[in-house]
Amino acid sequence: MLAALPTLTPTPALTPAPGLPSPSGFGGFTGGELELDWNAAPVCGYGCPTFRIYHTNEPDNWNIFRLDGADQETRQSFRRNLSFGEGPDVRDMSPSLSPNEQWIIFSSNRDGNWELYVASTSGDPASVRRVTFNTIAIDTDPVWGPNNFVAFETTRNGQWDIYAIDMSTGLEYRLTDDSGNDINPFWSPDGSRLLFQSDRPDENGERKWQIYELSLGSWTITRLSDGESIDVDPQYSNDGRHIVYRSYAEDGANSVLMIMDADGRNKRAITSPAEDATNPVWSPRDRYIAYQSDLDGDLDIYVYEVATGETRQLTDNDIPDYAPTWDCFEERVIFTSDIGGNPDIYDAEVQPITAGPIAVDEDARQLTFEPFDDIYPQGFPPEENASREGQTVRGSFGQQTVFLQPDVSLTRIDLSLNRERREDWLSIDGCAGR
Repeated sequence: MLAALPTLTPTPALTPAPGLPSPSGFGGFTGGELELDWNAAPVCGYGCPTFRIYHTNEPDNWNIFRLDGADQETRQSFRRNLSFGEGPDVRDMSPSLSPNEQWIIFSSNRDGNWELYVASTSGDPASVRRVTFNTIAIDTDPVWGPNNFVAFETTRNGQWDIYAIDMSTGLEYRLTDDSGNDINPFWSPDGSRLLFQSDRPDENGERKWQIYELSLGSWTITRLSDGESIDVDPQYSNDGRHIVYRSYAEDGANSVLMIMDADGRNKRAITSPAEDATNPVWSPRDRYIAYQSDLDGDLDIYVYEVATGETRQLTDNDIPDYAPTWDCFEERVIFTSDIGGNPDIYDAEVQPITAGPIAVDEDARQLTFEPFDDIYPQGFPPEENASREGQTVRGSFGQQTVFLQPDVSLTRIDLSLNRERREDWLSIDGCAGR
């Protein structure tokens, strides 16, 4: 029997916050509608890279590297620096890959506060440039859509809001405007919708993370959660028909992985409340969901087969294995493991799904060998959530590893956008060749 539909909560007409730049400057709201006609925005769809992106503290701070492969005999990885952050306290994190795989956009604190930067995946240091400009506000968690727009979250209005940047023009568009905090955007495969989580107050004034969907064609927002639990980290399947997310019965409870239809119907759990299951990722053809769980007392990688409901514990040892992502062919899971004494990137075959777990040091393929912490890989999908490390402005949800220590503090209103930069914007086409 079909579950009852969740409460529909269309957002009222949006108006600019005090001091928000006019539509002619940054595509803000006018009479409740965006200057941008989203229905005319082109969509190119996602690719699937043959290389991997990962975080590493090589050489002396956290950078984002490209990984092209490894020689198992010589224990050498083929890698290159993409983000080129300098300074012992610099952290470059949360990379998202453009659809044509030629660019990454990421968050960095290299200029004193968290801003967005873009870099070529060719490893050209001259390609790295700053995208957003604030004095104190945090811009983070960018997600390149299946188009030439990047969604991200920002504190520039005094709470967390979701914005989008047209990478062709550099124009920024405010997508949410609420007294609550809106974070963690995720694009639908056709680029017409965005999932996000929000703690905006319900009809009783209670604040609890819930999952919402923004329809970019009609500029309406619908709540997909039913208000019964704390729901975070939503992600569309690659066919757009389903959503995987994490659910907590209450603050402090374990994370249970859930799947629901894209309209909020038919919610079902795929993990148990006895374990803390986090960082779920759909495989490219939606056959599997990989995730990390502490079911046996330490973090291991698990794979759930959607059609059969079978779950395989892929790794089993006494040290942490975490942050899964996928290769393009849906055959191997890429993940981080501490089995070698410091974190490195590994991958392993998924099938047979009914098989027992592997010993990582014997059966997985090691991809990085350097004496640095190599963590949080990103293959497919084209973003990763592990670098969020479970930290949100209202509580820690899924904090199982801590390396990057992302800043989730609220800042006072900061609309110190440097309008001059738009005149010098160098157009980036993340769709060319798709």
